[in-house]
Amino acid sequence: MSDYFKFAHPLWMITLGTGLYSLILSVFAPQHFTLGYLGPLGRLATYLGIQYPGGVMALFVVTVILHVGETIYSWILCRRKALSSSATLKWMIQTFLFGFSSLMPLAAYNPHYKKTARD
Repeated sequence: MSDYFKFAHPLWMITLGTGLYSLILSVFAPQHFTLGYLGPLGRLATYLGIQYPGGVMALFVVTVILHVGETIYSWILCRRKALSSSATLKWMIQTFLFGFSSLMPLAAYNPHYKKTARD
């Protein structure tokens, strides 16, 4: 069993984390939280949350469904690549939070590749 785990790229983590945070605030509390520190994106998120709550909720539900699906797929990949339980849990949590940006390094991982002196 391998303990392979690699964090997603920090740029993806910041971008997706900010986007998901904005989406959650737009859905559940657009009138209570001003997202002004995010500039035009924050104002847009607040506006959409107040004016189009059904559309923003639909986007939220689709996002959650996609992230759950990606999490299940990360579990399948971890099993196929014979990763340890702790590594699998890390991949699943990271994939739920950051989606495809977490799946890319996991999918690229080849457990049978042996590094040579030239690598």
